Amino acid sequence: MLKQLFAISALACLSASPLVAQGTQRPPSMGEVIANERLDRTVHQNLKEPLTQEEVRNLIKKNKKDLDVVYKALDERGVTFDLDRKIEVKMRSAGADDNLLQAIWKAGPTGRNEKTATLMSSSGVPLHAKYEEAMGYKTMESELDPDRRLRMVEEFERRFPTSELMSTVYTQAAKAYREKGDLNKLVEYGEKSLKLDANNLYSLLMVAIALPQPRMLESNPQLSAQRLSTAEEYANRALKLIDGVPARPNEIDEQLKKRKDSLASDAHTALAMVYMGRDESAKAIEEFKTAISLSQAPNPQLYFRLGEVCANSGKTNEALEAFAKASELGRGTVLQQYADQRIAELKKK
Repeated sequence: MLKQLFAISALACLSASPLVAQGTQRPPSMGEVIANERLDRTVHQNLKEPLTQEEVRNLIKKNKKDLDVVYKALDERGVTFDLDRKIEVKMRSAGADDNLLQAIWKAGPTGRNEKTATLMSSSGVPLHAKYEEAMGYKTMESELDPDRRLRMVEEFERRFPTSELMSTVYTQAAKAYREKGDLNKLVEYGEKSLKLDANNLYSLLMVAIALPQPRMLESNPQLSAQRLSTAEEYANRALKLIDGVPARPNEIDEQLKKRKDSLASDAHTALAMVYMGRDESAKAIEEFKTAISLSQAPNPQLYFRLGEVCANSGKTNEALEAFAKASELGRGTVLQQYADQRIAELKKK
């Protein structure tokens, strides 16, 4: 195909040249020369430049009955982009099926260079995966229903048990169980994730926050102490990892800082809960205040817990301020009722 296109380009230029005009062939006009130059540039440009998203979509729409045209263009030119969930939706709406999506993936920068997908772990480590694995994970990640996401986790585990993405897949399972309120299952899958990648930041934070929750400390004292110790270890490890979190594509410094602060807020929340579980009120108060200062959106639960620690430490005025803030931020929720109740109780003393 390349030889044919180059031959067409060469013939167009030769036929326009007065030096090879034969018989009665007239010299080309200036307009013809310009037109041929444009044709020549277009041919060479099409050979060199990969297709954009819009060009691929238009190709699919125009050739729905003959997708071989699209496959041929993908093979010859490649594309400028790597397929992700949003682009996949656009391509499907244009008429792409699973096979064509795979061809688009392979024609992208990552596919052309490695024939694999490269995702980034939460701590910035590149994760290599085949197209099917990468797209399966991305679909799972974007699934809002926790039960469906858990079924996707099971299916992924069955199909790709040795995938480099398994740690992050188990993170998705832990996240689903958090949404379902099952802390024991959250911890189970969080630990499975950390067994594969001890520096999986999101799994560290989820488990660190789950373990010191009051209902996780209702069993025997020895197990409770062990859980508090593990939560403290994970939270401190997470804080060290957060400093090295890399920027995402097109993420500016300010956005990266806000993301790191949000992650650090979760780590300090976990530490505050650990110290609450150990009745170390001064440390708990300090950690809750740090978590609040780093949080990107005011969290009424953090203020409520801060109020509880302050109240138990005899810091009534600080407790009233924290409960008032919790009530304000939690307006219309059960938390507002609890906060208002605690304010009323403290004012009676």
